[in-house]
Amino acid sequence: MRLMLLHQQLGYGGAEMHMVELARGLARRGHEVTVVTFYDRNPLGAGLAEAGVRLVSLQKRGRWEVLRFLLRFLMEVRRSRPQVIHTLMPVPNLVALTSRLAKWDVRIVWGIVVASLDLSHYDRLTRASYALERRFASWADLIISNSNSGVEASIKLGYPRAKLRVIPNGVDTERYRPDPDARAELRREWGIPDGTRLVGMVARLDPQKDIPTFLAAAARLAADAQVRIVVIGSGPDEYRNSLMAQADQLGLRARLSWHPARGDIEKVYVALDVLVESSTAAGTSYVVVQAMSCGTAVVVTDSGDNALAVGPWGLVVPPRDPSALADAIRRQLHRVATEGPSLALACRRHIIESFSVDALVQRTETMFSSLVAPFGGEGAGHGWMTRF
Repeated sequence: MRLMLLHQQLGYGGAEMHMVELARGLARRGHEVTVVTFYDRNPLGAGLAEAGVRLVSLQKRGRWEVLRFLLRFLMEVRRSRPQVIHTLMPVPNLVALTSRLAKWDVRIVWGIVVASLDLSHYDRLTRASYALERRFASWADLIISNSNSGVEASIKLGYPRAKLRVIPNGVDTERYRPDPDARAELRREWGIPDGTRLVGMVARLDPQKDIPTFLAAAARLAADAQVRIVVIGSGPDEYRNSLMAQADQLGLRARLSWHPARGDIEKVYVALDVLVESSTAAGTSYVVVQAMSCGTAVVVTDSGDNALAVGPWGLVVPPRDPSALADAIRRQLHRVATEGPSLALACRRHIIESFSVDALVQRTETMFSSLVAPFGGEGAGHGWMTRF
């Protein structure tokens, strides 16, 4: 099959990791894969060419450049002639619908990566994109969610039940694995003394991730001098500064360090003793399953399919409850101290059995094939852009 995966950019994030893993896996299975991004900010795309994946940036100049951007997108559709276009998130989902102007028989598969989202924290354009996604959901051929919760939430919002499917996230368990040397190296880099227990959050700096609740929980751990806190992620400067100001007000300055998103995130997971996911709108968190694949203990909020993802090896607390989160972190640190190797092994085995990247790729390939087959596998429809 000729496949196009469309996203805004391949920065450091769960949706972006999903796109990269899926593109590589589909290429390994013999498909012609093109990844198209709106912007030329694609650090996660560095190795795609070696995997046989073509990476194309539409060189979007800014948020408000629309007509030129759409023309370039349609010309790329005309050039690569995809049989299936797969997208994640509302804006790429909506942009994909215009592809039928260039190729009428292209099959469009949307992706949903959060179960629910409090849009009051976002600007009007973001809120409008979610509203338009709901309005035009019936125009997609299939809609894939990475969680059962995402499907249930979508049905309540009016998305067509018959088009919704669930495919859990997949993890490259060879990349995300225990690594004592990497653990020691990164802890030295960060100046973490031996014997110190490191609790961290890996997340885009975004209201959805509810980092303020994590910081409030961290402040409740202040009595334990052997605990250090770390936040790894990037985001808008204004929001980052507000989080840092909150941390200072909570008295965390000496015990908390901030680090930008990085490509070798597997080193971060193995350096942590406990990873925390405090999101209010998760689907199935990539961060959580990757960390568990590394043998790292986790504490998550009861959001999306997080509870299902961690099983009995993680601890689950209600969202927006700093006291419950702090208590769960303490209990998980105790488990690490008393049953660390066995807990790490159980976490990793659970991910290998339930969240393999091979299963993600195979399930996705099957769904794509089911859409292409009725068109004879080589739909040759052309749109109004033939003259280009």
